[in-house]
Parts: sequence; structure tokens; C-alpha cells
Amino acid sequence: MHFLVIIMLFISGCSTNDIEVPSLKVLSNAQQQAYLSKSAPVRHYGFSVFSQINGKIGVKGKARLHPNHIAKMPMFENDIPMILIGGRNQSYNHYALLDLASPTSWMEFSQSQNLRSHFLTFRDQNIPYGGRYDTGGINAFAAVVPQIRIDKLFIENIPLYVRMAMGPLGPQSRGIHHAELKTILGYDLLKEFSMIQFDFKNKNIHFASTHAFQPNESLLLGKSPILQKEEAGLVVQGSLFGSPIPVVLDLAGKFHLTLPNNDEKITRQFSMGNLVFRQIPTDRFDGLPRVGYELLKDLIITICPQEGFVYFEHSPNVETI
Repeated sequence: MHFLVIIMLFISGCSTNDIEVPSLKVLSNAQQQAYLSKSAPVRHYGFSVFSQINGKIGVKGKARLHPNHIAKMPMFENDIPMILIGGRNQSYNHYALLDLASPTSWMEFSQSQNLRSHFLTFRDQNIPYGGRYDTGGINAFAAVVPQIRIDKLFIENIPLYVRMAMGPLGPQSRGIHHAELKTILGYDLLKEFSMIQFDFKNKNIHFASTHAFQPNESLLLGKSPILQKEEAGLVVQGSLFGSPIPVVLDLAGKFHLTLPNNDEKITRQFSMGNLVFRQIPTDRFDGLPRVGYELLKDLIITICPQEGFVYFEHSPNVETI
């Protein structure tokens, strides 16, 4: 199934807004080459490259988070994990979607230039996106952004891919039509945090760069280990009728559960750790199973990549941290 069709399945019913989205303007080949000529080698940032199955290369690199920084950000809407981020100053604030199911971070071209991004090279060659996700037929190249800011939490040297067009981010935007959505923060960046907590009822997302998370035992429903399958985003251990399965945690997806080769509209039982769900509306997706926003929206979901667990808690009437 074509990835764009799959994405439309995931975001069906996703809320939008009335802000007019600018039309797409793809850079000409000459314009692309002019910008790509101002590049830096991956080793300059301590990054490396790796070979992919299709023979192309990808970039491996860690952004730098300042220690002991925390932030609490309101969601743009209560059912969309989209927050306002900025650069070194207050001038270039824009919205970013936190997409745990995306193994890669993305940025719209004009915003990447506003934030003074640098394209990357390996052996004097630029690095085109060579992964399995749809870019809408538009070139995308590896780059690094010197700094982004989540409130007063600073992140430096963020590796990502820049789509060589101005305007909508295409399939990467997951069907969210908002003029200021110009960045996708994928799991390649989000895994560097000690904690990210999604509280949909209170409409907030909490971040910590190095603080450890202590779950509230009176609210804790269960926890699930994070599996090392970062090429698919955030993958946790799930269980289908008692049989272990890897599951992508996809809080940007407006569905309950997807399963490969599935012809049933209801799954009778699915669990993550001690957290058990029954009679779950289920869609078909011929990749790894996915758990979406609709299944978890009444819970507090806390992701602790360094510890290697995702915690699930009851959502009380007041915030817990």
C-alpha cells in the first residue's frame, strides 16, 4: 500500500483549522543546487552515516540537550500533539508536530533557512533522503539546525531532513493543515529526552532533558519496555491474546489500533504491560502494529527513553507534575 494512502488511514478524522495554508512552492533544481553548495561534512558535527537496504546512506547523529532543563507546553489542540517552538530568539516561532512514529525529523525549507540550517555532506556529496517514507515526490536532504527552543529548554545541532519546498510539509504533516506547522520532531530527536509526558486531558506536554521520572503509584496502570527498533519510531512491547508483539506508539494517529493482515473490525484483547484493552476498534495496516491516540487519550503517557520504558497512568482532574 502506498505510504500516502496509509497516512490518510491514520489521520482520518484528524481535526484541522480555518487558517489558510500557503500553496506549495518547490525550489527549482538550480535553486536547490545553490543552497546545497553551502554545506558542511557530517563529521564536523560528530555525526556519522550508515548504509540502508536500498544502497543509500542515512545520517546518525545526536542533538545536544542542555542538562537539567524542563518545559511544559500547551498543545495546539487537545487531540493534536503539536507545540510552539522557536530558534535562538523570539523571531521565528512556529508549530512542530511531535511524531513518535516517525523515525526521522523534518523541516520546511524556508523555516530551515530562518533557523540558519546547514546541509550535510559525506565525501563531498550531499545526502538525499533515502528512507522508506513518502516525501510527496519532492527532494529532501540531510541538514543540521544549530538550535531550537521549547520554551526555555534548548536543543542544539539537531539532525533532520529538509524538504526542498516552501509551504505544506506534505505526507509528513499527517494531514494537519495549519500554515505554521513547519517542523516534525521525530523519534530520532525525542529519544534524547529523559522524559516526555503527554497529558491530553490537561492539554499539555512535559519535557525533561535529564530529570528522572517517578510515576505516581496510586495512578500507575502499567508500563511497557521500549524495543530497539528505532527505524520504525518508538516501538514498545505489546501482547495480542498473550503473544508478544512489537507495537509502534503513534499519538499523532487518529485511530485505536492497527494490525497487519487484519480483516476484523474489532480486536477482543490487546495489552501493553499490565494495561489491558478489550473490544478495540481495529484498522488494517500491513506494517508493524500501531497504537493510536484514540486508544490512549484518557491516559497520561510518559516516555522515558533513557530508562527504556513507557508508563501509563490514570489521568486525574489535576496535573501530577
